[in-house]
Parts: sequence; C-alpha cells; structure tokens
Amino acid sequence: LLGQRLFDDWNLIAAARAARAAPGAPLALPPGSVHGLLVTLDLSEGNPFELGTLDLCARPGPHGSIELAGRLAPSLGGAITAADPIRVSGALDPEAARVWASARDLALVARALPSGARILFLPEGFSLLEGSARVTLDSAFELVYAEAARPRGHLRASLVEGRVSLREARLSLEDLRLELEAELTPVPGGDLRTREAWDARATLWANVAGSPLRLAAEFGRGVRDGAWLRAYGSARDVSLEPEALAELGLEQRFAFVREMLDPRGRVELGATLALGRSGVGWTHDVGWTHDLALHARARGELQLTYVGYPGDLASGFPLPLTNLHGEFVGGARSRGLRPWRLAGIEVAGEHPSGTLRGWTQVSAPERGPLLFGLPEVDLFLSTPSLAVDARLTETLLENRYLAWIVPDFAPANGTLAGDFRLRTGPELAGTGGAGTVRLHGVSLRWKDVPVPMDGVEGELALRWARQPSVARGRPLEKHRAFGIEYQLDNRASPHVGAAARVHGWLREPPRPPEFEPDTPPEALLQELRIDIDELGLRGHDFDLLAARFPALKHEVTDYGAVGRMRVRFHGSQPAPSLAFRSEIEATPLQVHVRPQFFQRQTRDVRGRILIQSEETLSGDLNASQLVLTGTWPGGVELFTAGTIPAHGDALVHVYGAGIDPSNTSFKGALITTLATDPASGGIDLSSWTLSGAVDFALETSFDPASPAPAENRYRIQLRDNDLRAEELVLRDLHGTLEQEDEVMSSPLVEATLGGHPLQFRNLRAFPLAIQARVAEADPWLAREGFWKDPRGRALQADLSTRDLPLDVAHLEGLLEPETLASLRANPYWRGQMDILGARLLVTSEADDQGKVAMRGALRLHDLAMRLGLPIAIDSARVSLEELVLESERFRGWARIAELEARIAERQLSGASLIAGYVDGRLTIDNLSGDFEGGRLESLGGALGGASKALGIDLSEPYRFDVAMRLARVSVGGLLRGVFQSSIADEGVLDASLQLSGTPGDVLALTGRGSLSLDEGALWSIPVMRALFVQLGFERGGLFNRMRARFELRSGRVQVSHLEIRSNLLDLVGAGWQDLDGALSYDLEVRYGLLDRLGIFGRLLYWLNNSLMRVAVRGDFERPAVRIRNSIIELVSGFDESPPRKLPLPPFSALGPRF
Repeated sequence: LLGQRLFDDWNLIAAARAARAAPGAPLALPPGSVHGLLVTLDLSEGNPFELGTLDLCARPGPHGSIELAGRLAPSLGGAITAADPIRVSGALDPEAARVWASARDLALVARALPSGARILFLPEGFSLLEGSARVTLDSAFELVYAEAARPRGHLRASLVEGRVSLREARLSLEDLRLELEAELTPVPGGDLRTREAWDARATLWANVAGSPLRLAAEFGRGVRDGAWLRAYGSARDVSLEPEALAELGLEQRFAFVREMLDPRGRVELGATLALGRSGVGWTHDVGWTHDLALHARARGELQLTYVGYPGDLASGFPLPLTNLHGEFVGGARSRGLRPWRLAGIEVAGEHPSGTLRGWTQVSAPERGPLLFGLPEVDLFLSTPSLAVDARLTETLLENRYLAWIVPDFAPANGTLAGDFRLRTGPELAGTGGAGTVRLHGVSLRWKDVPVPMDGVEGELALRWARQPSVARGRPLEKHRAFGIEYQLDNRASPHVGAAARVHGWLREPPRPPEFEPDTPPEALLQELRIDIDELGLRGHDFDLLAARFPALKHEVTDYGAVGRMRVRFHGSQPAPSLAFRSEIEATPLQVHVRPQFFQRQTRDVRGRILIQSEETLSGDLNASQLVLTGTWPGGVELFTAGTIPAHGDALVHVYGAGIDPSNTSFKGALITTLATDPASGGIDLSSWTLSGAVDFALETSFDPASPAPAENRYRIQLRDNDLRAEELVLRDLHGTLEQEDEVMSSPLVEATLGGHPLQFRNLRAFPLAIQARVAEADPWLAREGFWKDPRGRALQADLSTRDLPLDVAHLEGLLEPETLASLRANPYWRGQMDILGARLLVTSEADDQGKVAMRGALRLHDLAMRLGLPIAIDSARVSLEELVLESERFRGWARIAELEARIAERQLSGASLIAGYVDGRLTIDNLSGDFEGGRLESLGGALGGASKALGIDLSEPYRFDVAMRLARVSVGGLLRGVFQSSIADEGVLDASLQLSGTPGDVLALTGRGSLSLDEGALWSIPVMRALFVQLGFERGGLFNRMRARFELRSGRVQVSHLEIRSNLLDLVGAGWQDLDGALSYDLEVRYGLLDRLGIFGRLLYWLNNSLMRVAVRGDFERPAVRIRNSIIELVSGFDESPPRKLPLPPFSALGPRF
C-alpha cells in the first residue's frame, strides 16, 4: 500500500541516523503527514487501476515504532464517491509494517464514468451509469521484513442498500447486498500472484429487471479442483422477452435460440462458473480458463414456438407451446472440444389442443478445422393428442416440408399423436429429421382417390434424407429430400364415408450431390395401396371416385351395376421419368348388373375387376381386365372375362350355362339386343319357342373413348333343345349359334324331326333391314315383295338329312293341316327322302306375315302312294326350285330326274318331270321316262304343246287331271297282272289319255284318248279273245294293227272309232263300254283284197255287211259275240240289250308251284 519509493526513503533515513547516533540509541523518524496520495493497483496486463486517494499522518511510537493514522477516499477508477472516507491506521517497527482500515455504514455514490473509462471485471460494452450503496468493512495488512517473508492481509466487507445502473444494457440492479471476506496469506518466499496466496468468498443479492438474483463466489486456494474462482448464481422469474434480455445484454448472444424457438415468459436460472489459469502464476502471458454451467427451470410461465432452424426457411412448426415445465441446462468450457452446450430435459407444455413433451440439445461446433460451422441441434417432441383443425392446417402450410399434406390429404377432425426428432450435425451436413404421427378419428380425402374417409386410425412416418445436395456455386443453398410413409385405417370405427385401409409412401427424388441452382422440383416418387372393404356403386362417394377415374364410371354405367364392391387400389411412381401408374382391383359384393349390350339383370355378381391407369401429359390412359361370375333366375351361372386396353377396342366375354331360352326376360333381352333399332323392340319371336337349357357366350367389343354402341358377338350352345315354330317341332337341337353385327350364324346345327336326324349347315339369322349388307344373305331376300316388315328377321340354312320318312309325324308343320289330314287318312302313303343341302329360308314378320321357303337338291326313295293306281318310287333325284309356306299356304315346284318308279307294278325308269304344288294341288309337268319297253310322257310334251301330265288336289275330294301318252309300250308288260293270264298278249302300244274327275265320283269322270297297237295279240282280254275265236282265228287275236278313239263321260267309255287290221280281214266299228263292265260294240268285217277294187269293193262291203256283221254284247268278263245278218234280223230281230248275267267269282290265286 505504501509504494516502492516510500520504502526506499525509509531505508535512507534509517541508514543516516544509524551513522550519527551513538551506539544503542533508538532510531526514530520525525512526525509527518501525507496528503492526496493516489493509491493504484498494478494489474497483470500492465494497466494500473485506481483505488482512491489517501491522506496519512505518521508519528513516533514506543520502542522505535511509528504510528500511522489517516483516511482513504475510494474512487475505483473514478466510478464512485463517498461522503465519508475509509479510516486507516497502522504501525511501523523494525520487524514489520501493519495497517488496518475500517468503515461503518459508508455511503457510496456512483456517477457516469468519463468517456473511455471502464470498471474492472465489467463485460465489454458495459459501463457504469449510476449507483449507490452503504458499505461496512474491516481490513488488516501486515508486511514482515524478514527474509522471504510475504505480506499478509484480511478483508471483510458488507454492502447494503445497493443500486447500480449500467449503460448500454440498460440493466438495473436493485436491493443490492454484498458480503465479502478475503485473506492474503502467501507461503514464505511465494508469489503473491499464485492461487495459494489468496482465499476469498463473496455473496451477492439483488433484483435484476424484477427478478431476484443471488450470487456466491470463492477465490483462491479454497476453490476445488485447482480453480482460481468458482461462482454460483441463481435468479427467479427471469423474463425471456426480447426487451428483458436486451437489458441484460444477452439478446444478441441469445439470437440463435430466439430465431429457432422464440422463447417467451419467465424461468428460474442458476449458474456456476469456475475460472482458472493455464499457468501457476498471475502473469500477463498466462490466459484465463473457464468452466460455466447454467440451469434454467420452467414452472409453467414459459412459451416456445418452433419457428424453424435458422437459415432453413419455412422449416418450422409454428404451433405455440405454453405452460411449459422442464429444465434447461447449459455448459461452456474454454478447453472443451465444444466451447458450449445447451440442453432441455423433460420439457412438457401445452399446445392449443393438448400437451407436448420433449427434450433438446444444442452444441457448439467442435474446435479445430471448420468443417461444420453451425451449432449441432437435437430436438425431440412428442404429443399424445393434437386436434386436427384449422389452426393445425395453417401450421402445416407454413412448413415447406409438410405443406403438401393439406392439399393432398385434406385432414380434418380427430386428433393426432406424434413423435418428432430433429437433428443438425456434421454427419448430416445440415439438418435432418424423422417423426411419427398417429391419427385418431381423423377425416381424410386423398386427392388421387377423393373418397372421404372418416374416423381414420393410423400412422405416418416422416423422414429426411441423410445427406443434402448443394447448389453449384451456392454452398448455403441446400436441398434435403423428404419422405413420408403412412398406414391408415378407418374400418374399426363408425364412419360416414368409405371404410378403407391405406398404406403407402411418398418422397422427393434424390438430387445429385451438386445440382444446378434454380432447378425446378421433380415429381414426387410414391407408392400407395388403398383397401376399401365396401364401396357403394351409387352415391356421393362413388361420384367422387368416378370423377377421378372415368374408366370406372364408364364401366359401371355400361354394365348397369348396382350394389357394393370391395376395392383395392395400388398406385406408384418409382422414378421421375416414369408416369404414375395405378391399379384398381374391384371385387363385387352383392352386386347386380344389367349390361347395355344385354338387357337382363344378373344377380350376385362375384369375381374381380382390374383397372390399370397411367397418367400422361395428354391425359390418363386406362386399361381394365375383369373376371366375374353371376346368376340368373333359375340358378343359371354366368362367367364374364374381358380386357379393356388403353388404346383400341375393349373385348369382353360373357358365358352362361343352363339358360332357359323360353324365359320371357331372356327372350326380351335377346330381342332388344338383336334388334336393328333397340328402341323399337320390333322383333316378333312370339311364334318361336326354344325349350331346354342352352349355354350362352357373348363377346362384346367397344371403344371406351367413343360414344358408338358396342359391337356384340353371341354364341349360343344348343344342348338337345326343342324348337317349336307354330306347328313345326324340331327336337334334340345341338350346335353353336354365333351372332356378330346383328347376324347370327352357325356352321352346323343338328336336330331331329319326328325322331329323324337333320343337319342345318351355314345357318344365318339377321334382321331383314340389313340383308343388303349381309354378304351371305339369300338372294330370294332381295326379291321385291318377298318380305314386308323391316323389323323382321330372316333365318337361312342348308338342310341335309338321309332317309327322312315322308309321313305325318315328319311333315307336320311343313304342310297345311288339310294336306296332313289327307295323308293321315291315306294308308298307302309312305316314303323317304334325302335332303342333300337344300337351302331353308325362314322369315319372322309381324302379323304372321313370315315365310318358310326351301330350295335345293333332294332325293326321293322308297315312296309309295295310290293315285287311282298304286305308285312306288324307288328313287328320284329332285332339284327343288322353290317351296314357300306363306300365310299357312304352300306353293313350290321342283325338277325331278333319274326317277325310278313302279306304276301298278309297271316299271318307270330314267324319268324326269317338273312337279309343282300350289295351295294343296300337286301338278306334274314335262313327264318323260322309260315305261315297259317304251316311253311314258306328258301329253303334248313331245310336240312342244301343253306339258301337263298330272294335277291332283291333295285334299278332299281329291280332284285330279291326267294328260299322258304312251309310246312303243309293250302290251304284255302293260297288261301284266290285269287279267288272269297275259301270256299271249303281244304288241307295241301307243296311247294318249286325258282324264279329269274325283276318285269318289267315278261316274263323273270325263276324258278322252286314243290308242294304237301294232303287231298285237290281246288274248288275255276276254272280249278280244271271244271276238277272234268267233271269227275263226285259232291263235287268239293276232292282228297287225289296232286303232281306237274313245271318250269318257257319265260313266261310259264311248269308242267312236275302233279299227282292227290283220292280214286276212279288218274289223271297223264303234261302241261303248260302261265302267261297271257292260259293253256294246258293232263291227264291220273288211278284207284287204276288196279294198283294192274301188267302187266294186264298196259295193261288196255293203253286201257283206248286210249278210255278216259282228256284235259284241254282255260284260267285260263274259262278252257275247254275235254274227249279225240284216236279212235274218228282218224276220227274227236282234236283242240290243240282253240281260246281265250274274258276275263271276274271281279266279283263285296260283299255287306256289306255278
């Protein structure tokens, strides 16, 4: 305290006195005083610090000592003034110097420092503005002059009623109290600037900005762990408002935390500080070291808001957390690897709709090369409940990593629970994070499948990429890819919208480590799976889904589907260069359909529908596949499979087994489908009945992008069915019918008619209105007037069969009822027919105006009938030119060739004819064939005139007309079997016959004819035999030629001319013969010799006829031949009508031996 010069002066005086004084005389200084002595403290940095001004008086004391007394006016570098000084006293003796100082209730007042002046230990930028206090102190100092001795001192001070205001920080310390005790006791020979020389303690109380503050410190050898200084502090109700921290001068140092968490409110603070020196002494070249620990406790008055990581714009979650409880600790070490570190432990608070817990840690960058210059941050937050409301929506929109959630999923209602971890560190080259969000009762609507989901439970996992990408030339511009994985389910809770389970992920595509600045963001990579257990095919939910997926709406509309479906959705975009592709798998649940292409409802549809979609710049490309089963009434099972491609026509197949075609619903759907104009429904199939189960197949194709109607192709598999068309019944139908473009076809349909097999080849059925564009349409359909109803249908086929019986059972439905009745009553009718590919044509028109027509090749065989005479046809080749059934009336005609037949057991072979049938009348024209060695022809056919041979009504009274001629026919063959014996019948016969009438009225028959027999003998004919025997011809009627002309009328054959010529004589005459056998002929006998005598011959003939004429009377079996003489008859007369004799019994049949 005295200074070096004072000691030097003291030593000089003492030496002078010692030289003058007598031995043993005491040494003593004279009394003296010092005024205005400036006392300073030399600091290690070489800067003196002013303590105050000293006034001191000295006087000799006992035993050669000097007594000191004075006062010290403290100034502390000019910062304070005191009204009363500090009292100083002391003593100097040869062994030591001792000084004491004390003050009681000393008033100190601080004033503004001069410009540039500063107080020791105040932080840079702080300066004393004003202050005041009252101080009480006691101190002592001792300096021993012994060798290696060091000064010792002791100080005890107490400060009360203190008040300090600091400039710049605008900080005020009120109610300041200080208790200080210090001791200087260096070891002998030790340095005063060593730690072991000092031992001090201080305690301070104050109010800082309204917060109670307590500080305690110890200095020197009593500090643990070898530190020089250890200080402790605590403060209650410390405000974290920016204004309060600015008063403390901490706002700038607190800027990082402020930018990230925006703290508000009050906390309790605690701190401890340990100071040390890197060396053992207190020299200017040895630096201070420090260890600082901070502690803050929040008791509900703290509010934090995560604004985002500083420098990472729009990365926060600005939802305020209030009523925070927890502890925050911090530390700083000058020698640590990290200069400082902060942490929040067990932090809990409240957000607007619940509570939140978490912890955080912020660390300074590691010392060394500047590899990562930002503080390292760890933040964890967890909340059990966060309301999904408008405030949360706004918060999400303010985070650039989470903003997409709102437009993509439209969250609303319900609550969230979540855990979130944020990390900033060198291993991440920035900030990364991860989190999990759990949903409870949340409503969602995903933009790609906008069906509302209520009551959603699930979990979302948020992730950031480990390493960021850096913009080229902009090291601070970074991009860190973000992703989310989610699992959502609302099936367990009551809901209004769809019940679904959603699973998927969504992330940004990674960028290269270095990317071009201002690169636009690429499309998000994603994968999504949605399972909807029940989705109604009507209503608001389906309308939303259909608006997003038009292909689904189009299919549901086309199929007329109603009910519920299970829907599985899978969509993904694994790379930015690829389009988003999705797949919808729909499984029907209680679904009924009524397709537009077949208007019949199908129930209980089961199976699967697969819809694939690809998003392109020009629009969505949709493709579908379906596999379905269903039932029709009666237990009919259906199966459907189809493909609807992204481009081109869709193709759908429908299969059904065991369908009842007689069902009115099925028939109506078929009519509507096959109709040219579906709105008219004008096809009349009421007269056609198909019974028995059939198998049904449908192939429909359509362009999903075109409003054009679908093109349908049907296949109906006949399974031994029966077809009834009015009276026609076909049974056991078997084959496949195919329908395409309104044309139904089949290569082969097999059936039975009356149990006999038939084959229908090249079958076609189509609307009459389109016959012009049906290439295979029968040309008859192009005839004018052949059909009239444009809404009718045509059926055509090539009919084939072998050995078809021509009986009533097989012709029923083909002939009119009257003809069938006559055939049924005719016991002689039988036969078979081969149909060799005849064209069958049927039209179905309104008002029963349809037709059945037929033409083609036939073959008749084994045919038997009786048309007056028994006729048996062995075989005949028939070319049916036309056969038409119209309005229950038949007409038709055919060419018959190669006819092999027997007429009354007479052989007709190689014959040909034209047969016609109109309204129940059968006609035969142009008949020509070999008959018993000659020819049988239509009368007039050989001469080019009329060619009709036969005409007969096939219904009662069976009127017929015959006009035929025989040429060069063997008489023996012709008369074979007519009489008892025809052994002696000879000759060649030419004859013609025209006959008309009805079989039931023989007497009404009319006709005429002629015959010519050459080189003949008619011995089997009783009349001829009797005639020639009477004339003396022993051989029984040999003649060269016989000519006759006759006419039938009223039951009598009137022979107007009969001429029989032989080598000896000729018979010429006329007569008649009744159909009951009575006859009457008169013949003249002529001789060939007399014919050459001219007028003499005629004279002789007159004389001969007067003397001899031949008369034949009686009946055909027993004729009476008489030679008449005119002269004799003048006397005796002649009986022109002799009585009829009883008829003879028939001859017995010949025995087996004959």
